Amino acid sequence: MWYAVIRFPLVFQCRMHKRRVDMLTRVLKPLNRQHYQLVCRQLLFELAETLSTMRDLKQEIHDELSNENSKTTIHYARKANQLAKRAVNAFDDFLATFARTPSQSTKVRKFAEDEIRPVMLAHFYSARLHSRIITVNSNDQIRNLSRALGSYRSAVSVVENHLQHHPRSSIQNAEELSIARDMCNLLPIKLSRLARGEPVGTIK
Repeated sequence: MWYAVIRFPLVFQCRMHKRRVDMLTRVLKPLNRQHYQLVCRQLLFELAETLSTMRDLKQEIHDELSNENSKTTIHYARKANQLAKRAVNAFDDFLATFARTPSQSTKVRKFAEDEIRPVMLAHFYSARLHSRIITVNSNDQIRNLSRALGSYRSAVSVVENHLQHHPRSSIQNAEELSIARDMCNLLPIKLSRLARGEPVGTIK
């Protein structure tokens, strides 16, 4: 019965994106990320975006079923969270292709003008994914929002470092940068309230 209440386009879109994820994963698997660095970067970013879209669709189904069978709701919450973590891992793999050494943080290296936006977006989208993980207790929410805060700070940090060397870069006008800066100010307040046991609104 629960399946009937889900809008068919959502289910169809999930299946379509699942096929794309499978295809991207198959293409990426045999590629040497050092020898085919640019191709791998493009594929990893696309994989992360597709997984993020699937997460959003699972979240939408979860929300539509919020008043239905609890087991079904839990199922879609679990699926959404799994996809969020996979997307974060894909963004991490994307960022790892920019590090000069395995231990070097992307925050301390310089990026070309055509690299800075996707690097900033990878941090930004990772932050959003962390903040949207469905949780049932405040400890998990604090942990996820703390990770989100770290990613937002990384997004701001890489851009500010870039602007020191390229003060006229158009990245300074990016909407995502403005949002990231706002979240760097907002999330510590949210985390403090959560730590005190006070209710807080949903973080988008």
